[in-house]
Amino acid sequence: MPPFAVEYAPPLAFPVALVSEVRAPALRGAVDDPFFLPHLSLGYFREAHDPEPLRRAIEPSRETSLGASVVTEVHRVEVPVGRSRFLEPWTVLETVALEAPR
Repeated sequence: MPPFAVEYAPPLAFPVALVSEVRAPALRGAVDDPFFLPHLSLGYFREAHDPEPLRRAIEPSRETSLGASVVTEVHRVEVPVGRSRFLEPWTVLETVALEAPR
């Protein structure tokens, strides 16, 4: 797969994280999980909270793009989910450098 451009959408607040959706036509169909949202994690919270106050606070930025970049490598990671190990430690299973066609 060649390197591809991505756009970072305005932030979204969830009970445990603040993220930016990653928009890239190259990612369509790349993941089989219909619940997976390609994203850039901006921050995690130590405990789950009602996301509504944060959503109200970031509402003015909902029309602001957070920028764009070119993806040149992809990391496949294992992210543990559980009460005792919430998202830590991540284990990188594979790193793939993307190359332009010759």
